[in-house]
Parts: sequence; C-alpha cells; structure tokens
Amino acid sequence: MGIPIPDSKLGMWLFLGTEIMFFTAFIGSYIVLRLGSPGWPVSVEDTHIVITAGAINTLVLIVSSFFVVLAHDAMAKRNFARARLWLVGTLSLAFVFLGIKAFEYSGKFSHDILPGHVAETPRQSAEKVDRELRGVVASRLAVYSYTKAFEIPEGDLKKIAAAVSSLNTPTKEYTEPLAAFQEDYSASYAAAEGDARA
Repeated sequence: MGIPIPDSKLGMWLFLGTEIMFFTAFIGSYIVLRLGSPGWPVSVEDTHIVITAGAINTLVLIVSSFFVVLAHDAMAKRNFARARLWLVGTLSLAFVFLGIKAFEYSGKFSHDILPGHVAETPRQSAEKVDRELRGVVASRLAVYSYTKAFEIPEGDLKKIAAAVSSLNTPTKEYTEPLAAFQEDYSASYAAAEGDARA
C-alpha cells in the first residue's frame, strides 16, 4: 500500500489531469485544422484576434498563478503579511486580465461579432471566397494539369472569365477576384507546362 493521499489533493490532481486532456485535444484539433487548410485566415482584419493581447493575457495568468502559490507558501509559514501582499498582486493581475478582455471584446462587439452571430459584409464574403480560390483551387488545377489528370485549355478559361465578367453585377468586387484568379491560373498553367516540357 502506497503513501495515503488526502482526498482534496487527489481530487485536485484528477481535475488538473482532465484539464490537460481537454486542452491537449482542443489545441491538437486546432493544429490539425490549421495545417490542413492553406486558405486559413490569419490577418487581423479577418479574424479580429489581437495576438499580442492574447500573449499578454497568458503571461498575466501564469504570473498570477505563481503569486497564488507564493501566497499559499507564505500562509503555510504563518507569514500572513507576505501572503496578503501576494494576494493583492494576484487581485491586481486579475483586473489587468479583465481590462485586456474588455479591450478584446469591445473590438469584437464593434464588428457585430456576438455569441452565435458573426456578421460579415458581402465584400468580406467575396474576399474569403477569393482567398480560397486563389490559395487552393488554382494550385490544385495547376497540379491536375501538370499530371494530365484533366486539361482545361487556356482559351476556354478565358471564355468562362469573360462570360462571368459580362454578367449584370452591381459592382466589380465580384468580377475582379475572378479576373485575378484567371491570371494566377494562367501563370500556374504556363509554369506547369514549362516543367512538363523540361
């Protein structure tokens, strides 16, 4: 029989173990999704996430946890004045954490990003579709053309682009991404053809 462990300590270790498993699964899923999607948005204009604020908040949480451990140690040594000092430091960092969170959430609220609702203008939607087309579809078509899985003659692609451009759309924001995609595809197609001939 091993050393007896108090129920409170065992419960805390079980709690920490479940938290580690949860965050490992959560962060692992994020990494797999992020690395598997070349069109993943990363700019602040798209994500509205300020990485610096998140990094500072993480540091604040780590330091405040350390202050709590120091306060606990001071109480165990019956040094209550020092324990109060560490707890005041912890409370101060809690207010810093809340201030940074208020800054982050005010940015999201100003863009109408609310729980269960992510606002998106038609231009943002078109830009996201354009990014996906440019980042994924163009590269895949170039690979397919290179491997001769199928071929799209460049003239046909120009006809498709011209037909879509002639549609009665309210602004150019829908036709310009297609023209840019066609230019990118033509360049990728020409590069793949050059590699195939070499």
